Amino acid sequence: MPGLRLTETQVRRLCTSDAQTAASALRALVSAGFLTVMDDGSYVRTDVFRRRPQSPMGSSDRAAVA
Repeated sequence: MPGLRLTETQVRRLCTSDAQTAASALRALVSAGFLTVMDDGSYVRTDVFRRRPQSPMGSSDRAAVA
């Protein structure tokens, strides 16, 4: 699901798996490049993370305004 972010605990509940299995699966998905770990420890699909829209005032626009 695009935009879905889950923590390891949420993955365990969703998949009804134990902590070791969930952690192993998440590590494998991160190593394969399918998931990215966010700063808050949640996991998100890498392709969705890379497609985040830029802010309307991108860095080149800020320089023109200043």
